Formats: sequence, structure tokens, C-alpha cells
Amino acid sequence: MKKTGMFACIMLLTGLALQTARAQSTAPAGAAVARSKATLADLVKRLQSAPADDALRERIIKRSLRIKKRLVIPEQARQSYIEGETIVKSAKSQAQEALAVDSFQKALAAAPWWGDAYYDLATAQELAGRYDDAQAALKFYLMTGPSEKDARAAQDRIYALDAKKKLAAAQASAPTMAAAQQKADDDRFLASLEGVKFLCYDGMTTPDRDGRDCAKEVWWFEVKGGILHYLNKIVWLRPDYQAFVGSAKYPGKLWMDLAYDPFKGRMARVTDSLGRTFTAEISADGATLTPTGVFWSSPCQRVASLPE
Repeated sequence: MKKTGMFACIMLLTGLALQTARAQSTAPAGAAVARSKATLADLVKRLQSAPADDALRERIIKRSLRIKKRLVIPEQARQSYIEGETIVKSAKSQAQEALAVDSFQKALAAAPWWGDAYYDLATAQELAGRYDDAQAALKFYLMTGPSEKDARAAQDRIYALDAKKKLAAAQASAPTMAAAQQKADDDRFLASLEGVKFLCYDGMTTPDRDGRDCAKEVWWFEVKGGILHYLNKIVWLRPDYQAFVGSAKYPGKLWMDLAYDPFKGRMARVTDSLGRTFTAEISADGATLTPTGVFWSSPCQRVASLPE
């Protein structure tokens, strides 16, 4: 009987000792968790003031992994997250997808350790055409410790986004490349026309006050140094009219040589001696030049030489 009573006392004392030990071991652990949560909350506040601080964001995610099971997603973060999911499902343009991006970023401002929010943020950013940002979000998602299967899928999405960036860059450069090619083609075409003459009037007559012909002139365009020139030369003067004008005009004299704007493609802008502005376009085969907006509209023909 005494032995039984003594055994009971020993067991009671042992139980009390174990309870005390558990309490002593649990108290420091609970205090450590509380300190970790407090530190995490302070880091989150700092990140809210500097959301572009990726190093701080990474630090928060790593710290959260040590207490992940004890973390609760704030209601404010969940509300923004649900808004983002809803917008992604209904959005019909990149501008609308940008609204989803904003909602997911608000969710992550309150819970920057939330892996699902990073993954869905990447989806919204991809749909909005922001491929670099989407890759960054997926990299943060990988830091949150997803399963092996989910991590593999996220890394493959990062690779796929690299391909989309290449396609977008090629598409963006296409107009520039096409314009450069067109300019090169135009430059080669214009170089092939250097010195070429387009005859507009072969022996146009000029009447005097009595209606009698007193002069004949040749009018033509000529390409010189990539510039379109508008020229006029006298080929005949009536003798009495020659005496009247003296040395101002004489057969063979280049009466006018006006240089105009450089070509843009096959087109040049021309302003004649009377201040009239018009355009002149060379045909694709280089055989004719057609001026528009002047007193004649028939094409000027390419010639090997001018009439004497």
C-alpha cells in the first residue's frame, strides 16, 4: 500500500514537471513567432512606401516562409485579389487588363508573401502586354515556395514570355525596317535617274503683241544631285525681236534653272518662277514625269538629249 502511494506521488510529480517543461518551451517559441510577425509587419509597411524595392520584397517573402502556416491573408488583400480575378475574366482590352494589374498589386501591398496573387498578377500583366513585369511577378511567385509541379509551370511561363517579347520586338521594328528598305529603294531609283531629262515643251512659241511668233523655247525637268531642276532654254528668236531684247536673250541661252525640294520617294515639290507651287512625280519605270497643279497636265517624256 505504501509502495502504491509512493508510485502515485512520483507519477504526479513527473507530470507536473513535464507540463512545466512544455510551458517553458512553448513560451519562447510563441514569443519568437510574435516577434517574427511584428518584424514582418514592419517590413510590409516599409515596402508599401517603396513598392519598387525588390530586395525588400524578397526579404519579406523569405521571412514569411518561416511562419507561413501562421500567416493570415488580410481581408483588404483578399478583396483586391477577387476584384483582380473578376476583371481578368471580363476584360476585353489591354487597358481593362491594366485595371486587374492594379487590383493584384493592391492585394500584394497588403500581403506581399501571397504566392497566388503573384501568379495571377503575372497573368494580368501578360494580357496587358507587360511581359517584363509578368516575368518579374513569376519570379517572386517562385520565391514563395510553390509545389514542384507549379514551380515547373511558372518557369515554363517565364520562357514563353521570352518568346512573346521577341515577337513583340520584331513586330515593333517591322515598320522601321520597311521604311528603311523603302528609302534604300528610293535612293537607288533616284541615283539611276541622275542627269536624266524629261522634256515638257519642244519649241514652245511665244507670240508678240501682234500675235506673231517671236521666240521658241524648250522646257524640261532634270535630276541633278537628287534635286529636281526646272529649266528653260531659248532655241530661236525672231531677228527683230532679238534686236529688241539685246543680249538678255539669245538662241542657246539657258534662260531659267530653278532647283527645288529634294525628292521624297518619286515625288518632288516644285515652285515655278511665278510663285506657283505644284508637285512632280516620276513614273515607276522612270519614263515620264507628271507635274500636277500647273497650267499643263500632260506627262513630260524622258529624252536622251534636248532639241537644239
